[in-house]
Amino acid sequence: MSRRAATYRYQLRGASLLMRYLPVFAGVILATAFSLSVLTDGGDVARAAWTTGEELLGMFGGFGLVALPAIFLASAFARRGIEKRILTIRQEAKGIDLLLEAQKRVHVAAARVRGGFVDDLGDGRVRVSLELAGGVTDGDKVVIDAERADAAPFLRLIGPAPRFELGAEGWRWGGALSTISIVVGANIGGLLFERVRQAAERAGADDAHGAGFALGMAVAAIGLTRAVLAFAMAAREVTVGIDGIRIEGALRKRFVAFEEIRSVHADAFGVVVDLADDERLRLGSPGMDPARARTLAALIAERLTDAAPASPRVPLALCEGEVKAWRRAIEEMTRGAGYRDNAGSSEALSSSLEAPGLSPTERVATAIALLARGEEPDRIRIAAASVADESTKAALERLAEGEADDDALEVLLSKRGARVSTR
Repeated sequence: MSRRAATYRYQLRGASLLMRYLPVFAGVILATAFSLSVLTDGGDVARAAWTTGEELLGMFGGFGLVALPAIFLASAFARRGIEKRILTIRQEAKGIDLLLEAQKRVHVAAARVRGGFVDDLGDGRVRVSLELAGGVTDGDKVVIDAERADAAPFLRLIGPAPRFELGAEGWRWGGALSTISIVVGANIGGLLFERVRQAAERAGADDAHGAGFALGMAVAAIGLTRAVLAFAMAAREVTVGIDGIRIEGALRKRFVAFEEIRSVHADAFGVVVDLADDERLRLGSPGMDPARARTLAALIAERLTDAAPASPRVPLALCEGEVKAWRRAIEEMTRGAGYRDNAGSSEALSSSLEAPGLSPTERVATAIALLARGEEPDRIRIAAASVADESTKAALERLAEGEADDDALEVLLSKRGARVSTR
């Protein structure tokens, strides 16, 4: 181990959200049900809803004032994770074994790592974030802060297409969101309660009641406002493949090929990507870690400058509805002696398959050629894990599994508008 000890954090992502917002949504349901009953029902029903809502929402409001701040604080600790010093790191065939302080042993299974990214912290130190998949811990993260040499086993688990999370981190940002939620939510709750109170008066309810109703509605509105702000500011994710970048937000995905990117740089607000058509993309959010912005910009810039190796490209021409003939021509050409002499070895084709600069159609055509040569499907699977475009990834995966019939390839390639000229 290096002089500066590595540290380990396990972040409870899904559990922290449940811990934080389940009580909030219970209060929102109560407030909505009783408010709608008072507003829309008349007579005895409205008066009963007012009285019962006063009792139940009053209890929820009292609980919220006392317990919700503690719940939010506890969930923040759970989401960030408790930092523990790593004593030893041992790489195994199926993962990595860690010995933490207090002699606690942890195993990070390679099969459970869905993706990840690395932040360059400077001075030879990196922060590796690994997202886990499967079971009740799906979406949880393991975060390792270590010297780059110590982190090497974890870097291998990320793979060739790292997925960066661009959200804000830190107590200051969370505190700011909570403060805004209290101010905005309390005002919204007060306005809504006033409408309900007026409806209750018209129904003949006792106007001496209402303090509990108002408190419960205010707490529910504050919690709901916090949830909405958290969703609106949810972290976008950027996957950097060998073919381009995939940008994923809460409601939208977009793939940008490297050939469409003119330049990229990091600034104080995140990462700026300038496209060839003069469009400018901004990747990041307020409060984003500057180290992550620098790392992401450097990786995209590095892959932009990577030139495709001097390995063969499969000659082809594809037009709509001609996948069957196109695929058969590639297979026949690949098996021919002339192509073997001119195109080089399967190793050269494999290098071409995993190189930047290929169009989706060329990459799929190269995979077809390799399989026709008898290449193992594992090479195709490795290439599939390296690309960011989901349609290309799906086509390569189906080819590797032997499930890509002509109709399936037509659908997948058409999603990317895959058309190339004969080379």
